[in-house]
Amino acid sequence: MAKKQESGKGIKALLVIIAIVVAAYILYRLSGSLEILLGALSLSIGVLAIIWTLIAKYSLSPHSTMRLFTNSFLASLIALVVLSFVRLVDFLMVVHKIIYIEHFLTTVVYFFFLLSAYYVLSIGRQFGFQSKSLEIKNIIAGKKKLK
Repeated sequence: MAKKQESGKGIKALLVIIAIVVAAYILYRLSGSLEILLGALSLSIGVLAIIWTLIAKYSLSPHSTMRLFTNSFLASLIALVVLSFVRLVDFLMVVHKIIYIEHFLTTVVYFFFLLSAYYVLSIGRQFGFQSKSLEIKNIIAGKKKLK
């Protein structure tokens, strides 16, 4: 039964890859531009990342540090997708002074990544991952010496 499920997943993955390649080829043939193809691919991956982050966010308990981190990460992703969209629009039609929007969005992305890094640091301090890992290493080393 497990092999049948694994082969079914493999077939689905292969079909998804084929669909992506065919869609990319069609988009490239229609637009004739590699930059448009890469921009569209970038945007679609960004949208998928936003969807998965939203799913992850709502699986976490409200007001938890992880949910705060996820909110900040989600804001980073949204700003990055908007930046990618602005870059694609800039390629398609020349918009004067769009560089200011790009710089602003880049700053927003960095700000939210900075906020995310702070939350990761906060989570590390809250749960003491580093100190606990050192304790676990010492216990394992002690057990190895006894053997």
